[in-house]
Amino acid sequence: MAFFNEKDWREMFRLRRAIVRAEQSLSEIDREILPDGLCESDIAILERLARKGARPVNGLARQVGLTSGSMTSAVKRLHRRGLVETRRDLDDKRVVWVSVTEEA
Repeated sequence: MAFFNEKDWREMFRLRRAIVRAEQSLSEIDREILPDGLCESDIAILERLARKGARPVNGLARQVGLTSGSMTSAVKRLHRRGLVETRRDLDDKRVVWVSVTEEA
């Protein structure tokens, strides 16, 4: 197993600091350009629904890369803002469909 020498460690920490600064800058940019109160995952959900139409919540979660818990929170947040609607599947009451509203 190879070990890092001092020069490698310094370079690794320098790169890590640069990555942290870049992430902070991106967060600041997001706060400036994203609509008030929406986050990146909210935008991804709305874009996907606008392009593909109504989707089952669990399938939408997989498509945008969210866990089921994160998707549930996001859908509730978007529903409170009037940006999405939900409805139970007529054939399988366990399935919840989500779609964008006219306001979105």
